[in-house]
Amino acid sequence: MGLKPSARDTYLDNLRMTARKVGLQPKLVACPHWIVGRTGEKGKGMIAQYGLIVEDGKMSPCDYQIIDGEWRPMTDNFSANFALDKHKAEITPDITPTIQGISCKANFICLYWQENVNMGNKANLEKTEKDLIFLKNELQKIANLVQNK
Repeated sequence: MGLKPSARDTYLDNLRMTARKVGLQPKLVACPHWIVGRTGEKGKGMIAQYGLIVEDGKMSPCDYQIIDGEWRPMTDNFSANFALDKHKAEITPDITPTIQGISCKANFICLYWQENVNMGNKANLEKTEKDLIFLKNELQKIANLVQNK
């Protein structure tokens, strides 16, 4: 007997497939210890990580969290990189409110966020694709800033 996936699971699958289509690498990961997860506790649960490989990227490892709508460096794991310090954390209205942080290492930058399930609704996929392309471009800009300190 087969089980039919829930609407929520179907929407998340649509969202992640659309992200792959535009060149992002989505996956569900254990929440890093410096990010507040769905449970309200730091480092608990799972969180979505959408990453981008930066061609010829040479970023030193760094983490950023959002405090009062601005990127702030995290110094728990790596030395502080102030390239994004106090820059507004604005991507798109559907993504920005759920962003938890960014990590950079070598040629990879990733955004941690609580996925907006409604973005995967078939009626919203065209807008979602534009939002994800914008996210990809923003991650590239952020990577450029972090590399140039």
